[in-house]
Amino acid sequence: MRKLYSVSLMVLCLVALGKNSLGEEIEQKIEILQSENVDGTASGVEYYNENQLRFFELENELKALKEEKAKKELKLTGFIWTKVEIEELSKDINEGKVKFVLSEGVLKHKDYENWSLFYHVAKEQYFKSKMWDRSKSPQNTIIEIAPRYQHNFKNDKGMTAFELIYTSESIDKRDAVKPKASIYYMINDKLATNFYTLVGREFKGEYDDYEFIEIEPGFSYRFTDNLGVGINYFLKWGQTSNEKFTERERFFKPYVWKNIKSLDLGLSLWGEIGPYSNNVGDRNSNTKFGISGNKKLTESLTMVGEVSYKREDKKKSNEKVDITLVMLGLQYSF
Repeated sequence: MRKLYSVSLMVLCLVALGKNSLGEEIEQKIEILQSENVDGTASGVEYYNENQLRFFELENELKALKEEKAKKELKLTGFIWTKVEIEELSKDINEGKVKFVLSEGVLKHKDYENWSLFYHVAKEQYFKSKMWDRSKSPQNTIIEIAPRYQHNFKNDKGMTAFELIYTSESIDKRDAVKPKASIYYMINDKLATNFYTLVGREFKGEYDDYEFIEIEPGFSYRFTDNLGVGINYFLKWGQTSNEKFTERERFFKPYVWKNIKSLDLGLSLWGEIGPYSNNVGDRNSNTKFGISGNKKLTESLTMVGEVSYKREDKKKSNEKVDITLVMLGLQYSF
C-alpha cells in the first residue's frame, strides 16, 4: 500500500513539473521527434525526453500495482449476524431459555453467483424459575450448515432454489439432515407466489429417530416499493421411526411489512394462528403475534430485533401457557 501511495505521489509531481516557470503548460500530448536518414526519409525512431520516459514508467508501475490489488480483493460477499434471544414460558412456574447466536451468516463467492452457504452457531442455556440460574439446567450447542443453489428465471420474475441442511444439537445427541426445495414467482408487478417443501430426519443417539415433512405455500402483494402484505400456510407431519408417536401442526401466517426510508427502518408485523395435535391426546390451539425490525446504522452495519408473544391453549390439561420472546442483534454486510 505504501508503494502505491509513493508511485501516485511521484506521478503527480511529474505532472506538476510539466509546467514552465512562467506557468505556461507544456502540451500534454507527447511530442515525437523523427530523425531523418541520409536520403532524407524519416527513420521512424521516436525520441522522448527523460521526464516523459519516467512518466511512462511510473504510470505503468501504478497500473500494475492497481491490477495486483484488484486480484487480492476479497471475493466473498454476504451477511453475518450475532444475536441474543430470551424466551420465557409462564405457567405454574417460570421457565425458558437464553440463546446466544455466536455467529450466523450467508456467504457468497462472486465467481459463483448461483451458490451460497448459510451457517448458524449458537449456545442455549435452559432455566427454571430464575432466568440466569445455571444450576442443574441443561445446555445445548447448535451447529447448522446449509449449502444452497439458486437458479434465477430468465425473465427476472423469480427463482427456484435447493438447500441441503445439516443440523447438530448436543442436548440429545441429535443430528438432522433436511433437503429443502423452494420457489418464488412474480405473477405480475404486484402479486407473487412462493412455496417450499422440506423432508427431514433426525438421528437421536438416545431416542428413536424422528422424521417429518413440511410444506408452506403462500402469496404476497406489494402496494408500493415500501409497503406490502402476504399470507402463508404452514403444514407439518412428524413421527418417530417406530411410529409410536405422531404429530401434526398447521397454521396460517399473515404478515405486513413497511419500509421507512427517511429513518432507514424496516418493520414487519406477523402472526401464526392454528392448531397442534398428536396421538397421545394433546390438542393445542396456538396463537402467536410478533413484530420484527431492522435499523441501518452505517453502510455495512444494521441493528435487528424481534418481540413476539404466543398463547398455547392446551385442551387436554386445560392449561394455558404464555411464551414471550425478545431478540436483539447486529448484522454486518460486506
